[in-house]
Amino acid sequence: MSIEEKLRETSEILLRSENRRNILREIVKEKVISTSELAARTGLTRQAILKFLKELEEAGLVNIKKNQKPWIVVSTPLAEEVLFEIPMPRRVPKKYPCRWLEFPQCLVRDDKLKLTIIWGSRGYTVAKIHDAIGVPELVLSLTKWFLSNGGDIKNIEIVSAIDNVLLRKPEILEENILLIGSGVVNIVSGKLMEALFPPIRFEPPSGREIYSTYTNTFYSASHPVYSKAGLIGLFPNPWNPEKVAVVVAGIFKTGTVAGIRLLRKHVENTIRITDHPQGNIPVRILRSTSEGEDDGFFE
Repeated sequence: MSIEEKLRETSEILLRSENRRNILREIVKEKVISTSELAARTGLTRQAILKFLKELEEAGLVNIKKNQKPWIVVSTPLAEEVLFEIPMPRRVPKKYPCRWLEFPQCLVRDDKLKLTIIWGSRGYTVAKIHDAIGVPELVLSLTKWFLSNGGDIKNIEIVSAIDNVLLRKPEILEENILLIGSGVVNIVSGKLMEALFPPIRFEPPSGREIYSTYTNTFYSASHPVYSKAGLIGLFPNPWNPEKVAVVVAGIFKTGTVAGIRLLRKHVENTIRITDHPQGNIPVRILRSTSEGEDDGFFE
């Protein structure tokens, strides 16, 4: 048995305890958290938390910075994988199964419109509920489009999921998916970026900055203009390359909201998104206004 397999086995045994699972869930959700905040959220005593943290650290699930008080706890990639049980994607050829000219028709197969909308659990709080803005209108537009093109309402299968709950069912990942939010909040988006490593991507895959190899540009959260950027793209689904993974993710909330609204306008044919002018791939970097409206493209 390899060291990694040994750690995973130990981790799974430890996480049979609900208290340990609750602690690890809070750590993974925040990525970095203090021991005092863990005590406040879980209701456990400091003594119990320190005991559990020592076990989790030995299992390779967390790293603890003990040079300051309260201690700072940092999650590891293994913690995500063990806790959320999301299957690892395959590294697939960068063959895009759907171009913007073909969207949303490429979501239809065997006369059925199938799409799973996935939100990130790390952003699933009142403060981050903006990720849902525009989604009901998008679903309505997709429904109208399908019915107006001869589809049967019984053949519409549009469902929603949170990445760390429903995605324990691998079959959900193997359908057409719409990922809302970057790797900062959406675990699945981060894993997709890692697997595909596309020429336009979030860098690092679980980060907030967008990088384009075509223009050698970093769209940074600290830049007064580039911070309004968002990524909107039709990627091969690395869990099932024949399916489409639609990614809509802003550096900040305005970019995400603008991307959802732009996607709806594309479905309604009021604005048509085109493939990237340099790379000829169905991935673009949009520009948003401060109100979350789309304002053209950076590239």
